[in-house]
Amino acid sequence: MAAGAGTAGPASGPGVVRDPAASQPRKRPGREGGEGARRSDAMAGGGGSSDGSGRAAGRRASRSSGRARRGRHEPGLGGPAERGAGEARLEEAVNRWVLKFYFHEALRAFRGSRYGDFRQIRDIMQALLVRPLGKEHTVSRLLRVMQCLSRIEEGENLDCSFDMEAELTPLESAINVLEMIKTEFTLTEAVVESSRKLVKEAAVIICIKNKEFEKASKILKKHMSKDPTTQKLRNDLLNIIREKNLAHPVIQNFSYETFQQKMLRFLESHLDDAEPYLLTVRLGPSPITMVCP
Repeated sequence: MAAGAGTAGPASGPGVVRDPAASQPRKRPGREGGEGARRSDAMAGGGGSSDGSGRAAGRRASRSSGRARRGRHEPGLGGPAERGAGEARLEEAVNRWVLKFYFHEALRAFRGSRYGDFRQIRDIMQALLVRPLGKEHTVSRLLRVMQCLSRIEEGENLDCSFDMEAELTPLESAINVLEMIKTEFTLTEAVVESSRKLVKEAAVIICIKNKEFEKASKILKKHMSKDPTTQKLRNDLLNIIREKNLAHPVIQNFSYETFQQKMLRFLESHLDDAEPYLLTVRLGPSPITMVCP
């Protein structure tokens, strides 16, 4: 979700929660229009008026009303500083509740192959990251998982990039995020190995299916040349690239949907499966006492 692969800091640090633009897929320079451009616009967090004077007027009105509120003292509510601190803590708690709720919904959408819904929810979460969350370590894992899933969801779109400086494909970027997950989730090599291989294989095959044979060759040499366990697959892919043979069974039998769902199951297996707080709140005739988790 947040900092781009290869450039991010620890998941609990400012790079994850405070840099929303870094996870936005962007259209590669030199390409015109296409699906990449449309998805890039969605991630840009558009909407609302583009009139700068309108926004300025709104900010002036907001500051004016804020000054009026700060100047008022209501009995029994404590001083302005106390009320302000309480409101800040409440907003942080509510923001965490909402973020975790939407993360739960994003996983549900991905699991149900509703990828359009997943992208919309991802953008909502992205917008929420500019607000205070407090206790950032409690949401760092879900943000890393969203980073990985966002790249996997965009993986077939080679016009999209999460790492403009490195010119990586989305799945190459996903490989890097997976390494961050391994470190930050304290996973062993044995646990991550099979999923990493899946992403590497998919990264090469998607380039082949898009007839980007030179790019496929570069990814293959970079990520699969030193692994003896993938030697046969590597040789098959090298021959496919050399012959530009899109009819080969390795290409024809590859299912991106199956790959996506395997990666989701892997990531979910390392997450807390407790329901988000907002799903546990039951509305009824009795007043609800909310305790900030």
